[in-house]
Amino acid sequence: MPKPMGQTGGWESYPLDPVMYPGKKVVFQYTAAMEVKTLVFTLIDKGHD
Repeated sequence: MPKPMGQTGGWESYPLDPVMYPGKKVVFQYTAAMEVKTLVFTLIDKGHD
């Protein structure tokens, strides 16, 4: 995979409170200007229902 040219932004992922939201996390995707582009709530273990 080629290396990106210039600033590309990035992403961060954090688990949510395991008492209130067990097995879930939030993912932020940032632009090069460090603005949140995408916000996703997802399961940590996607191998179950």
